[in-house]
Amino acid sequence: MIIQKQEIPPGWTDDDLSAFIQLATHNVKATFHNKKKAFVVLKDIDSYFLEITNNLLNAPDFLASLFLLRTHSTYRAACRLSLSGQVPETFILLRNCIEYPLYALHINRNPDLGEKWINRHKDEESLKTMRNEFQYGRVIKTLESIDPEICRTSKILYERAIDFGAHPNERSITSSLKVIEKGNKTEFKQIYLAQDSKQLLHGLKSTAQAGLCALYIYRHIFKERFDIIGLTQKMDRDRATL
Repeated sequence: MIIQKQEIPPGWTDDDLSAFIQLATHNVKATFHNKKKAFVVLKDIDSYFLEITNNLLNAPDFLASLFLLRTHSTYRAACRLSLSGQVPETFILLRNCIEYPLYALHINRNPDLGEKWINRHKDEESLKTMRNEFQYGRVIKTLESIDPEICRTSKILYERAIDFGAHPNERSITSSLKVIEKGNKTEFKQIYLAQDSKQLLHGLKSTAQAGLCALYIYRHIFKERFDIIGLTQKMDRDRATL
């Protein structure tokens, strides 16, 4: 559906919340215009997700296909937040961008875990089993046994996400902290929307890296599909620039 004219609902931006959302949307457009190179990389990685998801007819791993789609949606949400300048909040999503493919690969290499994952909420024992089987230490070891190089990258990105927003750690707050000295008074402000800054670029680059890393993990599940459509070569090209 093509919307010819975008109508603004009555009262939009009259309150603080809708005004903030409007400003965040404006920032997305500003970043699109001012950081073209960064946006092109994000766009290319999004197109890779689309290419592989459009070639999953009769996919050999049904659950992994669902994880892949959820990862793509999460990546798009992270793109929207990073483009708006909501950098700490972006890293909350980037953690999921890494965890979804790790879970998918862990199940793919241990097929009996698929039923345990599905039955998570069946009863207390099922919940306990699922939590134990899908601890980060377990799922990351599965990747490490298959691809040590991508495993190292995913560890770096995962820990970065934890540091900068996925957990309420020091960097998630201090990276967005602005200190203003006014005579004998000091003001401390938290930046909700980073503009043209190192913080903004950090969020954009990390989003691209997490999205690409996720795709490399999924390649170990759908390797034949990735190679047939020539996706691996495209990913390698972008990887060299990130």
